[in-house]
Amino acid sequence: MNKKAAVAVLIFSIFFQVCSAGASYFTQLNLDGFGTPDNTGGLETKTMAVFKDKLYVGVTNPVDGAQIWSFDNKSWKQVNSSGFGLKDNVAISVMTVQENLLYAGTTNANGGEVWVFDGQEWRCIHSGRFGNILSKTIQSMIVYKGQLYVGLWDQITSRPAEVWVYDGEASWALANEPGFGSPHNLNTLALGVSAIDGTEKLYAMVWKSFQYTGDDAGCDIFTFDGNAWVKINEGLEGFGEEKGTGRNGMEPFSFAEFKGKVYIGLWAFENGVGWEVWSWDGKEWAHVNKDIIKETHGNRLCLALTVYQDRLYAAVTDAFTDFELWAYDGKKWNKMVGKESATPPKFDDLGNKLINSMAVYKDKLYLGV
Repeated sequence: MNKKAAVAVLIFSIFFQVCSAGASYFTQLNLDGFGTPDNTGGLETKTMAVFKDKLYVGVTNPVDGAQIWSFDNKSWKQVNSSGFGLKDNVAISVMTVQENLLYAGTTNANGGEVWVFDGQEWRCIHSGRFGNILSKTIQSMIVYKGQLYVGLWDQITSRPAEVWVYDGEASWALANEPGFGSPHNLNTLALGVSAIDGTEKLYAMVWKSFQYTGDDAGCDIFTFDGNAWVKINEGLEGFGEEKGTGRNGMEPFSFAEFKGKVYIGLWAFENGVGWEVWSWDGKEWAHVNKDIIKETHGNRLCLALTVYQDRLYAAVTDAFTDFELWAYDGKKWNKMVGKESATPPKFDDLGNKLINSMAVYKDKLYLGV
């Protein structure tokens, strides 16, 4: 394989079947980098989406501009002009779907852009600053109650995190108090929607400055019912073992709903032993991968969570050189990719650095590497 072309899409073809030592659960489905070494991967965690019966994949290209490719279960096709005609749009950072519309956010030094696709044409619905905040990357996005929400991060001045909402016509508006009331909350890394407590709510996973070491140090998790934001890990910021002490440098990176609970994947950025996954049943939090952390060979980041059939899949990485894929049935974790598993480490290619996105399409699990 071409080691420079980091983007490889693989398909999960065998589900928990006992394999021989040389077998693999996965098969590569595309040419490395879709045929060019300039197409690469990164820490873009939500750059796969299923839209109008096709799989869409967002690709980083720092030379020609970001690309989006579609797959109809037979062949691949690029569906945008590279960078949407602007080389400054170097990456597709996030994608989400609203019925007959596909939204894509970009990374751009002049401000991340938001584009919408109806299956025929792309249209830019935001560029540059959101109010006073310059977010180089559209960090997160989700549709909630028919409106598009995006999470932002001002990497230049470290302004408190903001979430903006689009009315679907022409207007954007600030949807939260900056920083959710704290100057230390800098980035909304992930957004999700769930109704596990009977009411559909928007979830915001918020990165707090790792330099802050107060009693509420560490990440915050908020819900929004359309009227008010509520922190649901009050006293458990950073998910420390002792309530009310905080744990700085533990940051939320991924979100999924599985078997009636919300799951949050954490990055042990400046604290902790390794990647962590916590569940929320609407009342209580539980650390669900505590027993296997020492088995994960130094992987500190749970980059993506995706539900496939009756299991929750966690893509974990050291964020630089190595990764694993784990599956959870609600009681037990099983390693699917990595040392001592049926699929060899890095899919038997040393050039593969991490699994940066996952999606389910036509009853199969796809991974972007």
